[in-house]
Parts: sequence; C-alpha cells; structure tokens
Amino acid sequence: MSYSEFLMKLESLESQIKIENTGTAEELASKLGLSRRTVFNYLELLKDKGYNIEFCRYKRTYYFKEDE
Repeated sequence: MSYSEFLMKLESLESQIKIENTGTAEELASKLGLSRRTVFNYLELLKDKGYNIEFCRYKRTYYFKEDE
C-alpha cells in the first residue's frame, strides 16, 4: 500500500467514526478493505494523535468521545 492510499484509508476511518457509522471492527475492516488487525492499528494511530475513541455496543459503532 502506498502512503497516499494509507492516508486515504486513515481519513476514511476518521470520517466513518465522525458520523458514527463504523459497525464492528470486522464490518469496518470490510468497508475499508483492510484486515481487522490493521483497523486496530489505525485506531491506535488516531488515539496517538489525541483522539479519544470508544466503541458503543448498543449502537455498534466507534465514536469520538468528548472530553469531560
């Protein structure tokens, strides 16, 4: 995967989280054309950038948690 493809997938992940439409890690991996492990790696990258990301089991989506 090229660097530009990596950035596009990371941006796509970020936008899916923003609209709270990710599904489970497996569903998200399928949407982005990535492995489940890579999805978790990308989530960690976003967390390292300062994003607070949580998973809602009821809605079945990842979301950005607001700081309290």
